[in-house]
Amino acid sequence: MFQDDRMISVLSGIVLMIAIGTVIQRADLVQDYFGAESDVVLNPDIVDARANRLLRIDVLKNDEGVTEADRKDLKLVTPPDCGRVFVQGEALQFLPDASCIGEQRIQYTLDGHGSVIGEVVARMHSAN
Repeated sequence: MFQDDRMISVLSGIVLMIAIGTVIQRADLVQDYFGAESDVVLNPDIVDARANRLLRIDVLKNDEGVTEADRKDLKLVTPPDCGRVFVQGEALQFLPDASCIGEQRIQYTLDGHGSVIGEVVARMHSAN
């Protein structure tokens, strides 16, 4: 019986070592799961927009730590109060209405980078 207990302990140790090795190799998944801080910095963008004119905003152009793989993970978080915005490729497309005045704020993020949020401030001008 004593040898059986030792064998179970040895086998348990081996299984534990394999599990630890797997976790170490996939540290990126563990980091994402526990919401570890991202090395990505989404810097603010300020753009001039005109009513009823589609504006392409390359929001990732001035951001830091964004890899080529990250660029496909662009997601809209908060749309503007006035006008429409959507993600197309690696940029935001913003179409302000004629009734939009003042500044419109748009928030975006990159999937897989926790709670990092970037912001665009669109300064509205008349359609002319």
